[in-house]
Amino acid sequence: MDERDPHDTGPADSDLRFQMHEGLPVFPLTPDSIAESRFHVIETGDMKRDVDVAELIKRMWLEPEAEFYCYIQHQSPQPADAALIAARDRGDILMDESERRYYRHPENARDYVRILPSASGYGSDWQRGVVEKGPEFWRVTLKLSARKRDELNASRGRGRERMISLGLNLVAGLIMFVLGVVLGPWLTRILGITQ
Repeated sequence: MDERDPHDTGPADSDLRFQMHEGLPVFPLTPDSIAESRFHVIETGDMKRDVDVAELIKRMWLEPEAEFYCYIQHQSPQPADAALIAARDRGDILMDESERRYYRHPENARDYVRILPSASGYGSDWQRGVVEKGPEFWRVTLKLSARKRDELNASRGRGRERMISLGLNLVAGLIMFVLGVVLGPWLTRILGITQ
């Protein structure tokens, strides 16, 4: 018989046994919500050339649901790649939101974790070690400007119009060729044209 307080909605100790699936514990807790997202990591050195930035802009345009984060070393003499700064200065890419206290994950390449100090220090020894080893990074959120998105959308529309025009011209030429082949001999007989 369960001796728990009927007003207690927390799990009993017997409810906390973990089931195992392929050697990993399956927790008996169900989250209240789950958010799924995609993001791309850009590091200093990734955007050295204008063509790199052009590819980034294309990707940002084709993947508007994804987040793009650029990690820039705190107090670095080279804050970000010059081509990326030029795109910002032109108004193609927005770099309006920045957060400090990001560190490279010690085991995963191109992965950063935010480690905030608390009154009692850090949450774990590995976090303390990562912070002490450094360096610290800023996470800068990159967004495609509305003006650049509109420009790319308009360019896509002009491209479609050109393709439609080219397609119509090809169809018209094909029709004229077929009419010439099919109707040519018939018209020659009717009109009495001889060669």
